[in-house]
Amino acid sequence: MEYARQWKSSDWAFGLAYEHMADDHQHRTYGLILQYRFNDRIHMNVEPGVTRETHELGANLSETHWVPAAHTEFTYEWELGRIDVGPFLELAVEPGAQHLGFGLHIAIPMD
Repeated sequence: MEYARQWKSSDWAFGLAYEHMADDHQHRTYGLILQYRFNDRIHMNVEPGVTRETHELGANLSETHWVPAAHTEFTYEWELGRIDVGPFLELAVEPGAQHLGFGLHIAIPMD
C-alpha cells in the first residue's frame, strides 16, 4: 500500500509505503517514497525504509528483527475510468535477502 503526493506541478512525488508479505517470518516493510514520473504512464519509486521480520521459535515464542530495506518499483499505468491500473516490477534489497516481484498496480487518484 502506498500514498504519494505530487510536488506542486512537477514530475516528483513524495509519500509513505507499507508492504506485507505473508511468508514464514511475517515480513512487513515501512518506507518513504520518492517517485519520478517519466510521462503520464510510466513512473519509478525509490523506497528506503525498514523491514520488521517475526520468526516463530515454537511453543508460542517468536523473535522480531528490524533491518534496513530498499525497494525500487517501476510501474506502467493507464486510466480505467477514475482508476489507474497497470503492471509493476519491484526489486527489494535487505541484508541477506533480495526479491523481485511483479503484479497489478491499482491506484485511486485523490485529487
